[in-house]
Amino acid sequence: MTRILQVNLNCCKVAQQLLLQTATEKKADVIIICEQNKTLTHWYSDTDGKAAIATHQAIIPEEIGKPGRGYVWVRIRGIRIYSCYVSPNITMDDYKDFIERLETSIRSGSGEVLLAGDFNAKHAEWGSAVSDQRGHVLASLAASLNLNVCNLGNTPTFERGSSQSILDLTFASPLTAREIADWSVLDEETRSDHKYIFYRMGIHGERRSNCPIGWSRKKLDSQKIKDYLDGKEMPRNAHQLMEYITGACDAAMPRVKPTRSYHKPQFWWTDEIAELRKASLTARRRYQKAAKRGPAEEQKRVFKEAKKSLRLAIRRSQENCWKNLCAEVDRDPWGTPYRTVMRKIGKRQPVPTKMIPAIIAELFPTHPAIEENPNRQTATIPAVTLQEVQLASKRLLPGEAPGPDGVPNEALKVAVRTHPTMVRLG
Repeated sequence: MTRILQVNLNCCKVAQQLLLQTATEKKADVIIICEQNKTLTHWYSDTDGKAAIATHQAIIPEEIGKPGRGYVWVRIRGIRIYSCYVSPNITMDDYKDFIERLETSIRSGSGEVLLAGDFNAKHAEWGSAVSDQRGHVLASLAASLNLNVCNLGNTPTFERGSSQSILDLTFASPLTAREIADWSVLDEETRSDHKYIFYRMGIHGERRSNCPIGWSRKKLDSQKIKDYLDGKEMPRNAHQLMEYITGACDAAMPRVKPTRSYHKPQFWWTDEIAELRKASLTARRRYQKAAKRGPAEEQKRVFKEAKKSLRLAIRRSQENCWKNLCAEVDRDPWGTPYRTVMRKIGKRQPVPTKMIPAIIAELFPTHPAIEENPNRQTATIPAVTLQEVQLASKRLLPGEAPGPDGVPNEALKVAVRTHPTMVRLG
């Protein structure tokens, strides 16, 4: 399953900083961005720096498409994901030129397509109260490419004072559209005129499993492993032995469940900033409601003050984090500062699709088939001794990652120490 976050940042620095934290909180795998304040090094951007796609470091695009003016695309899990931005200030002829270039790019490839971004077009098909000429041109493009509109309802994605519009759109090929779930406009502070759009993709192909994958070795009770194995007869084979050890682990320590723990908060994020973001969101809501009824100068002033407080708090936190990082260089140069630098310069780059066959051929060369020798003599393999089992147990290091069965080394060492004969026979 792929979690996607979509937003127009309106070229705001604070909005971009909040986006990175929101992506962490939503555990987003892909971010579709319009009007970024600054294109970061690991983002894929169009030629104008107005549309971008950011992926989590665990997501490596299978293909990076040729960017154009106003659009960029990458292929992730077999789907070409487009990020698009069109300025509201260009002429109709320029808008049609953009649509033609975009259509040429989409038709030049094959497979499923996800098309998203700020198109600055209005049409009833995606919930707008009125339809304009741009909307008709964009709707015709979607129909010619057989793309479905994924926007649900008529919740505005753009709000400025009392003005509201649906400008941020999501289109998808039929198969991909069926894989999209929970498409929604989030009512959260963005520090932009546009709201976040969040959805999940690939839900039907997801292997849903809440089965625990291991045990919490820190809570291991060695005595419970011994007591559990004391009541068991000698195992008939290795399969039954592993059933015993698995049962002993369940009795001696709690299970742990799989998590998506690779999303970490931004280094500057604090509880104070979280509270200021909530206050800014509350002030914005009050101002927008008041603006619909008439002049709302007081609510507007409060909203501006809340935005300023949030911006200053983020700046102070970033400055403090930088000072602490510089101070830590003198105390421990191989600690956090070193790891921070290595994360930046050690980013994995996607392997070009055309190079994969050559890489596979080099790593796995073909060899002539080896014929079996009918006169080959077989040797008798001696049984494993208790001393060999105990020696192997001593070589198990605590804290190392377990195998596919999830049994930690600490539990195996206890089993060998308390029931060596049982382990040997298994």
